[in-house]
Amino acid sequence: MVTRKNQHALDEISANYHTVEPGSAVAIFNDAGKLEIAINGENASKLMNLKLNDNIRIEFK
Repeated sequence: MVTRKNQHALDEISANYHTVEPGSAVAIFNDAGKLEIAINGENASKLMNLKLNDNIRIEFK
């Protein structure tokens, strides 16, 4: 995943938030089937400098 100012890489999609250490980035599919990018126990939008409706790029390799 690439944000505007910083680059963040996630190697896998996890089952839930608790599969990563607090403060670590995580990607999960929520109950509605939508992909969530989060930071366990933190505010991901602030730490990744993202705002509502910002564009991000997701690459699956």
